[in-house]
Amino acid sequence: MGGQGKSQIALEYCQQQRKIYSGIFWVNGSSKSTLTQGIISVGREINAATTDALSNDDAKVAFTLRTLEEWEERLLMVFDNCDDPTTFPDIEHFIPQGIPAARITCMNINFSRL
Repeated sequence: MGGQGKSQIALEYCQQQRKIYSGIFWVNGSSKSTLTQGIISVGREINAATTDALSNDDAKVAFTLRTLEEWEERLLMVFDNCDDPTTFPDIEHFIPQGIPAARITCMNINFSRL
């Protein structure tokens, strides 16, 4: 449910803990389209030349996730506006896998894996 202050709490956490993470990435998870663009933006922050050289959004997302999966330092990703898991059931395809030093957060308790 929106309007409860979850995003503000997450933002405050990010600000307080920014020194312990080498990367903090905030993406809008309200739809597949906004999340795709958010992940691509993260890729551009990491390596703009490589991200922009890729031919399509799927390749750009795959590059970004692969890069994050190889990240050796602590990182934080916030998937904001994930309000309805039934409208976006494949959100897990946008979550980097196997990152021991990461904290991945979604702003909805109904997303079981997050």
